[in-house]
Amino acid sequence: MDSRWARGAAGAALLLGLAAWTGGAREAVRAGGVVVAPREVQVSHLGDGVLRWRELDGALPGGPALVAERVVEAPRGEALGFALADGLTPGAQIGEGAPLLQVGAPALSAAVAARQAEVAEAEAALAVLEAGARLGDRAAAEAEVHVAEAQLAQARAFAENARRLREQGAAPAFEAELAALTAGVAEAERRAARARATQARQEPLAVEIEAARRRVDVTRALVAEAQARVATTALTAPFAGVVARPGGDVLLALRSAGPPLVQVALSEHQRARVEVGDAARFWPRAGGVPMPGRVVAVASEAAVMGVRVVVWATVALDGAAPVGATGEVELLGGGPA
Repeated sequence: MDSRWARGAAGAALLLGLAAWTGGAREAVRAGGVVVAPREVQVSHLGDGVLRWRELDGALPGGPALVAERVVEAPRGEALGFALADGLTPGAQIGEGAPLLQVGAPALSAAVAARQAEVAEAEAALAVLEAGARLGDRAAAEAEVHVAEAQLAQARAFAENARRLREQGAAPAFEAELAALTAGVAEAERRAARARATQARQEPLAVEIEAARRRVDVTRALVAEAQARVATTALTAPFAGVVARPGGDVLLALRSAGPPLVQVALSEHQRARVEVGDAARFWPRAGGVPMPGRVVAVASEAAVMGVRVVVWATVALDGAAPVGATGEVELLGGGPA
């Protein structure tokens, strides 16, 4: 009797232990998923003269989530121009800081060229003054003297001819008076031109040299400012990755290298059976062998997807999978495999 009771008690204890063990285990969960890049940058152009730069984080549950955005616009009234950097073909791998896109507008480039021309002119003028002469001003002033003398000679000849015609009665008096007045004006213009030439021949003053130096500094600063405006429109890679050309409005995408991620849409009931660190398998809908992975994140709150309420989980795959691929994910409850 005692032995039968002992055997029955041992059997009951075994059944209770088995029930406790099986009750604590979590069943596998199956749900749909889509492959995303851990990080992605998209540059899009909608045809409205504006470039949009969007940085996406695929590691956040429910991602890719927008984490940074930048808008590049042309100056008012100008057309926006842009060109992809050389070698940016689909599948090309580039490093952090590599050029992606050069954006510009005609006004920006023209402003740089104009400012550079001003610098060259200011530097040349300073060099002349520091050499102790106003060579350019002197040449221009002497040319003005020659022109004024030629105009004076012509005016005098015209006035003399008008005077003779008046004496002969072949021209009215007012024409001779007007010609004489014109000659007088030409004489005054010659005197002014000679005065300017005399001033140009004098040695430059220290204050003139200092003013020329300030002009050089100012024009150089304006060049730097114009070049900075152009430089800020050069878009570079914020991380190393692989180039993609998705098409449509997206001119260029850069996807970070490394294991791809799968965003999995769980029901609220399934969420209770999934934990970070659980092993997973991904079956691509297009076919192929399943890829192993593990759960790296589970959202703390539910989200609405169409008519469904879902909780997003993120799975990191051990193998390669194309971004955008869909399939079924099996989440193996009970911790890592």
